[in-house]
Amino acid sequence: MRVRKLLVLVLIVGLIAASCGGDDDDDAGADEDAAASATDADGDDAADSSDDASSESSDDDAATEGEASASTGAAELRYVVPLGPGSFDAHTENRDFGMIFYSLVYDGLVNEQADNTIEPGLATEWEITPTEARFTLREGVTFHDGTPFDADAVKWNIEKAKATPGTTGALMANVESVEVVSPTEVVFTMTGPDPDLLNNLARFPGMMMNPNVSPDDLASGAVSAGTGPYRIVTRNESELGLEANPDYWDPEDQGFERVTFTTLTDDEARYNALVSGEADVATVRVFQLADAEAAGFPVAQAPANFTFVHFHDIGGNLIPEFADERVRQAIAHLINREGWGASVTRGLGTPAVQVFDEGSPWYIDGYEGFPYDPERAAELLAEAGVSDLTFDVPSWGIFNAWHQALAAMLAEGGVTMTIRDVQPGQNVTEVAQQQVGASVTIWSSVHADTAFGNWLSPPTIWNPWDVAVPAVIEPYQAALAAGSEEERDAAYRAMLQEAYDSAWIVPIYRNPTISGYDPEVTEAVLWDNITIGLYIRDMAPAS
Repeated sequence: MRVRKLLVLVLIVGLIAASCGGDDDDDAGADEDAAASATDADGDDAADSSDDASSESSDDDAATEGEASASTGAAELRYVVPLGPGSFDAHTENRDFGMIFYSLVYDGLVNEQADNTIEPGLATEWEITPTEARFTLREGVTFHDGTPFDADAVKWNIEKAKATPGTTGALMANVESVEVVSPTEVVFTMTGPDPDLLNNLARFPGMMMNPNVSPDDLASGAVSAGTGPYRIVTRNESELGLEANPDYWDPEDQGFERVTFTTLTDDEARYNALVSGEADVATVRVFQLADAEAAGFPVAQAPANFTFVHFHDIGGNLIPEFADERVRQAIAHLINREGWGASVTRGLGTPAVQVFDEGSPWYIDGYEGFPYDPERAAELLAEAGVSDLTFDVPSWGIFNAWHQALAAMLAEGGVTMTIRDVQPGQNVTEVAQQQVGASVTIWSSVHADTAFGNWLSPPTIWNPWDVAVPAVIEPYQAALAAGSEEERDAAYRAMLQEAYDSAWIVPIYRNPTISGYDPEVTEAVLWDNITIGLYIRDMAPAS
C-alpha cells in the first residue's frame, strides 16, 4: 500500500525538539502542550482537488479489508523525546510533532504519508465538490476495544471536532453538517469550497476516536480509543507504551511489536540514553551533532519548519504598542537573520522572509520582507512615538536559545524583551489565555489554507483576542471563491503578503529536522514538514 522511500536508520536529532502551530533551542522547534486544538495538515496535491472538480481515490493496493494480522515486526522500538503527548483527545492537540504519537493510535478518514501526500485510511473512496464531501468507509474495522467503526462514529467525531475551541474547530468550520447515509457511507454538507479538507482530515481534526470512551479516559489515555496500528498499554508522565494491534487492517504499518516513548527534558540525558544503548532513537540538539557523528551515529536531514515571530496581540489589548504596525515592522527590522543562523542554528538551514519555499504556489517571487536595518527600526519607533518598549515572553528548554537571540537583537534597538522560564508547554497555554503579546514559534504548514486556520483566523489560539483583519480575510475568502487554481493561489499569496507586510508574522529561518541513527537497530523514514519528523508507520527493524 505504501511506497517505502528514503529509508534511514534512526535517531532523531531534531533541529527542533519538541512541540506544534505545534517546538527548540538551536533546533527547529516544536510547539506545545496547549489548551486548544490545532493542525498543520499537509499534502497539497490531494487538497487542491477538493474545491473545484469532484475528486476520487480508491485503496487499490491495500490489504484486504477487515484482515486481521499480527505485527510483521519482531522488536521493540525505544524512542526518547524531549516532550511527550499531552491529552490523547487528538482534537485538542496543536503541536505538529504530536503526529508521531497520535498517528500510531488513531486513523483518519484519510492518512498522510511521509512526503505529505494523502492516501486512503478509514475511507476507501471519496468524492468532493464545493458543496459536498462523500466518503465510502472501510468495512470490518473496529476500535481497539472491539467496538465497530462506522458512519455514526464519523458523525460523532466530526461534530466533536467542530465544537472543539481553537484551531481544530476553525479548520472544520466549512463542514456545515454530517449525514449518515448507511453504516459505510457518510456525507458532509459544506458551506463552500475547502481546498484543505483532506489534509485536515489526515491530521488532528480528522482523527477518529471511540465515541463510547469517556472524555476523561480519552484524554488520559487510560483507554486506547483508536483504530490505529498500535494501541496504548501503558501511560504515565514519563512513558508511553504501545503494542501492535492484532486486528489492524494494514499490517504493513506495524514494523514493531512494541513502541515505547520515554520523555527526558534534559538534552544530555537524551543524548546519553542514545549512545549508551538505552534508547534506539533520541532527539538531540544541534550542539550535539558532532559528538553524535563521532560516536558512530550518522545524520540525515529533511525540511521541517520555519522559525518566526508571531504577534499574538495585534489589537494592542495586552501590549498597546503592538496595535501599531510600525512598531511590529521596527521589531522585524531588528532581526539579523545571518546572525541568527550563526548563533542559533550553527549554519544549518537558511534565512527566510516567507513561510513557503521557492517553488510553492504560495511563494511570492521577489519578496524581500524586512531586511536587518536598525536605523530604519529607530525611525519607525520614533514615528510611532514609542520609546522604552518592554514586553515579556514565556519560554522553556528548546525555545530559550531563540528568545535569547531575539532579546539580544531587540536590545540593540532599545526594545526590552524579558524571558520568563515556564514549564514545558506552558508557553502555548499562556498564549491561549491572552497572557502573551508576541513570541518566537514555528510554522510547518504546507498549505496556505491551513496556515490561515492555524495562525491568522480569528478563532485560533494564536489569535487569542479573535482580531479580524479585513486585509487578510478578504483575500482568503477570495481564494475560497476562486474559479481556477491560478486565481486561488494568487489570492492566498495576497493574504500572506498582507500578513508579512503588516509584520503580523515575521519569518526568520527555514529549519531542517536532523536525524541520526544506529544502523544496527532500525530503519526509519523522515516525515517532511513535521518537527522531529519520523514516520514510524513505515519503520522496520534493521535487516
